[in-house]
Amino acid sequence: MVTAGRNSATAVQLSLVGENGSVAATVEDPGGVDGHAYYVGTDDVYFLDGTTVKAFGRSGIVSTVGQVPQVKTSVTAADLQGYTTFAVSPDQTTLVFGIPVAMTFDNGATADHSQLWTEPTGGTAADATMVYDDANNIDNGGEVLMPFAWSTTGISVSEMCKGLGGVGPFLEWTGCAQATFNPSTRALTQVPINNTWGGYLCPVTVVPGSVCVTLVGSSSLKVVRSSGNETIALYPANAAAYGPVSVSGYGRYLAYGAYVGTFDSGYYVTTVVDLGNKQTVSTVRNFAPEVWLPDDRLVGWNNDYPEKGATWLLSPAFTSRTNISPAPAVGALGVLPQHIPLA
Repeated sequence: MVTAGRNSATAVQLSLVGENGSVAATVEDPGGVDGHAYYVGTDDVYFLDGTTVKAFGRSGIVSTVGQVPQVKTSVTAADLQGYTTFAVSPDQTTLVFGIPVAMTFDNGATADHSQLWTEPTGGTAADATMVYDDANNIDNGGEVLMPFAWSTTGISVSEMCKGLGGVGPFLEWTGCAQATFNPSTRALTQVPINNTWGGYLCPVTVVPGSVCVTLVGSSSLKVVRSSGNETIALYPANAAAYGPVSVSGYGRYLAYGAYVGTFDSGYYVTTVVDLGNKQTVSTVRNFAPEVWLPDDRLVGWNNDYPEKGATWLLSPAFTSRTNISPAPAVGALGVLPQHIPLA
């Protein structure tokens, strides 16, 4: 699995960690979205080093695999670094970048504007091609688009949150809006929000026919699948906030987090539900879910609000856990990212 621990104010230490806690490789990621300028791919972890895209795998060897396209922008240097994101195709042959061209209030701009660019892996900025220009208020409203995952169903894109301030236990970029970009047709399709409250959207990275989950109001989940829709109540009912909602690879289990108590003195709880019978399998205190492994085991981090804590691996029965790393988990090789973290 992949962990990310902050070593300084300007860098994040990315590590490939085995189930026994052994560290296969470690690199310093010097910047990006709150220091999270990385992408967990099929066989490698990719990260930004200035305008260079680098990759490393289990061998620990770091190689240069691309460059961020140099686009004329009016955004500040901090916002250009903070809102430039990227993803890598499943076959690892192509990079996609989201580049902010203008952001409201940056140097007098009155609207947001961004572009999506693709580039062959191993290429340079001169090889990049602009594939989507989001500058108007007709088809998408002029947004800062942030790609965060790429699957056979398309590229998952999040929009920059507007008006979001402060902190919270489960802040994620994909809690604001999602869209799917088709690299073949170059069409961007909004993922509809089917409730007025907002909340989490159905993941656009899932394989057709698998389970899709969305938060309904503040007390239940809507599970969508080909056989029909189901509603699952969220517990505990008195939670201050509900967090990441994810489904295991073959749709057997669902996990969601909750934060109970006040934000300065509460605790996390993870609930695991068997989607076959909608029964709760386990509740684990001081644990927040992050990523499912292919064999239906769950990786998460412990209670350390407002920062994510150490990485833990739950047993197959979700009843006991093993400490893997002092740094928080952010993904696993071969498992698509579910979100771009804010912190």
